[in-house]
Amino acid sequence: MPLIQESKRSAVAEKCTKKSVLKTRYLNTIEKNLTHTRRGNKFTEKNICAIMKIRKYTRIGCGLMKIAIIGSAGSGKSTLARRIGEKLKLPVFHMDTLFWKPGWEAVSTEELTEKHDQILKNPSWVIDGNYHKVWGKRMEAADLIIFLDLPRATCLYRAIKRFFQYRKKTRPDMTVGCEEKLDWEFIRYIWKYPKTKRYYAIQVIEFLKYS
Repeated sequence: MPLIQESKRSAVAEKCTKKSVLKTRYLNTIEKNLTHTRRGNKFTEKNICAIMKIRKYTRIGCGLMKIAIIGSAGSGKSTLARRIGEKLKLPVFHMDTLFWKPGWEAVSTEELTEKHDQILKNPSWVIDGNYHKVWGKRMEAADLIIFLDLPRATCLYRAIKRFFQYRKKTRPDMTVGCEEKLDWEFIRYIWKYPKTKRYYAIQVIEFLKYS
């Protein structure tokens, strides 16, 4: 990785600490679409941590951008990804569609890695989802990482609302043949996310904000 001048390091650290999106033409568009879907209110700075790699300003100036969106289930990752993709004319990929086969059959780690790495070869993309086993290359390749750090009660409410909205149907960001479901395992995942999974998101942001 190229070295970053101390002044630039300080600037990135300050902006990440304040949890604000850097002000470029593209990021202004993104910021306007960071919307709380429950009540239509914008996410507060406490709910968003977005970082950009300074070394890739030239790519963004050419209209090329790679965006990774992470966060708990029910945090709004897929909705935000679709909105950003529509506004910036970028291809959108959902990690859930890579991981699940019809009938909720999970793919192997090898197959997931192969699909995931193939998508990363595109010049631009918006990818939503976590899957820590394969996200290393995605985080490194991303120009912008958006972490939706919402309260677990909000995420659980959204997951329940989504279940009734798509009951006996497949939602747009899921593999065809995977009807919407809500079980105790999924509920526990959301409720325990702040203690069991949030750490990984914070860790990757702390590591990459200076890279």
